Amino acid sequence: MCNLVSDVFERVHTFIQENGLIPEGGAVLVGVSGGADSVFLLRALSDMGYTVKAAHCNFHLRDEESIRDEAFVHHLCESLHVELSVKYFDTRQQAALLGLGIEETARKLRYEWFEELLNHDGCSVVAVGHHRDDNVETLLMNLLRGSGIQGLKGMLPRRGRVIRPLLCISKEEMLAVSTPDDAKSAIDPAEIDLVIAPCASFDESLSSCSNILYSFDKGFIKSLQ
Repeated sequence: MCNLVSDVFERVHTFIQENGLIPEGGAVLVGVSGGADSVFLLRALSDMGYTVKAAHCNFHLRDEESIRDEAFVHHLCESLHVELSVKYFDTRQQAALLGLGIEETARKLRYEWFEELLNHDGCSVVAVGHHRDDNVETLLMNLLRGSGIQGLKGMLPRRGRVIRPLLCISKEEMLAVSTPDDAKSAIDPAEIDLVIAPCASFDESLSSCSNILYSFDKGFIKSLQ
């Protein structure tokens, strides 16, 4: 287990260095929803010695679950001695005002607030918990929606001041080295940057294509970055 943890952390650290994601001596703002992906990201960056701060959005979309998520994040940050900022949103009201869907509105609110924090809290970048599986799904969704050649490009390790240090590892690898409590939230409903189509047939197609794609050489996965 120790060797596996060391291997995963080393790969993430190397990925950060190779892509210049975190300036030397710079502080990182980590978006932490309370799900397994973002929790692992916060722990990993903290354990690697980076200066981190955390940001949690409460979108008031999941009633008691939203309250539990916020409480979990508070406890996590206290245990890691990480400064935490929390923002509350009336997402449904904002969606109505903007004329947008709930997921698109939440994503917009989230990243606008992250930008505000970056401008005032001394952090140079904001890290989010997208991993390699998310990148594959993004590619497949683009292709299934007929996006053409542009759809062959996956998520970038860095876009503006948003970084994705976990694109080099899979969900399975991440969960394998997570603590039991952290791994409980294997499905992260608050990581809303991937808009999943409500159509069941689309989900089935996505699942089938994912299984096929994972059989390819890792070099193909690397080409998505």
